[in-house]
Amino acid sequence: MCIRDRDNTIDSGSGGLQFSTNGTNILNLGAGSQAGYVKFNEYGQGNKAGSGGTGVPTYSLLVDSVGEIIEGPVSSGGGTPVITKESFSPFAGQVQYNLNPLGVNNPQDENYVNIYIDGVYQNLNTIAGVNTIGSGASAMTTVTMVSGAPAGVTVEIVSTI
Repeated sequence: MCIRDRDNTIDSGSGGLQFSTNGTNILNLGAGSQAGYVKFNEYGQGNKAGSGGTGVPTYSLLVDSVGEIIEGPVSSGGGTPVITKESFSPFAGQVQYNLNPLGVNNPQDENYVNIYIDGVYQNLNTIAGVNTIGSGASAMTTVTMVSGAPAGVTVEIVSTI
């Protein structure tokens, strides 16, 4: 089926819906074997007049470089890094620190973690590893240092996600 006026077309003959204006295909909605498929054909062509949008991804709905809507990780502020500082009062020799809150503060690896002991930055080679176990809201990230901090100090871990 095809619906047309002078400038616009809605066509369902391709197994889905295809929306066009002035001869330019602007949106495809899949059906049948491509159910759930959505493509904005004019995505990445700059802001469109009257769009009213901000261009910032919302929730976990993203658009790839060719205009297909895909799922992706939630990123606060549309790509703005989230920096979290956590303080610990370790026991003598403590090497492992569990980051909280669960499922939120999960840096990718040691390159996204800075450690300070009593305010003094610790070089990257003092971090033995950063491991995340689980996923989503129940994920737990543990930072492990090469050697333990002495008792009576404050260990601050600043992570970026």
